[in-house]
Amino acid sequence: PLGALLLASAPSKGTCIASVWLINVGYTLVLVPTLVRVSALIKVLQAGKKFRRVAVDKKKLVKTSVGISCIAAVFCAIWTGLDPMKPQEQLILTDETNDLGETIVGVSYYCKSESDAWFWIVFFWQGLLLASGSALAFQLRSAPKIVNDSNKLSFMLYSSFMFLVFRVALLVFSRSLLDDSVTKISLQMIESIFWSIDSIVNIFIYFYKFFLKDENSKEQARPGKFGYNNGQATPLLQQEEEETL
Repeated sequence: PLGALLLASAPSKGTCIASVWLINVGYTLVLVPTLVRVSALIKVLQAGKKFRRVAVDKKKLVKTSVGISCIAAVFCAIWTGLDPMKPQEQLILTDETNDLGETIVGVSYYCKSESDAWFWIVFFWQGLLLASGSALAFQLRSAPKIVNDSNKLSFMLYSSFMFLVFRVALLVFSRSLLDDSVTKISLQMIESIFWSIDSIVNIFIYFYKFFLKDENSKEQARPGKFGYNNGQATPLLQQEEEETL
């Protein structure tokens, strides 16, 4: 994402604040619509088991996605207002000396807030979204194959959780440094790489069918029409053929 690129760029007050908004709101906007869509699909399948019709209100799904994303936006606004991310200076002793024999001191800048509580709230929010997605993926596992994205969703969530653990470990490591053996901007650039890889992996997982020719994904059933035969969800076309036999 753009926020990850800003983390890797030269820190300034503008880039530090913009990276907070782009990363946190963007992360929510990527995950939440998928979770809302899967949740609606599960409700439709559950209603089908009881032979009830369900009308999916697309506007309601959009409002739900925007509403949850607004929570992230409000959090970022509070963070920016109370304790904004801003460039911090780090002095680094080098092994080089000038013509007078004086040790050269390097200066490095990185983005940081006064309190680390903001970062832990972000980690908690991201973990909550991933846990919710895992629960939905578990419920979706028995859905018809034509709409069953549980494996793809689970893989995407597992990948995101792995990079979340990496980011948590990176924060703990950066705060435990007792010397200047590693510059904070270097760790910030590593965090940027984690965000970028996380986004690229998720995009590939979700749209891999457009990148690879998957002949097995072609279904003969008409999309969107399902029935229940002996308590198991099957496409209506397949079910009609079974009943004809």
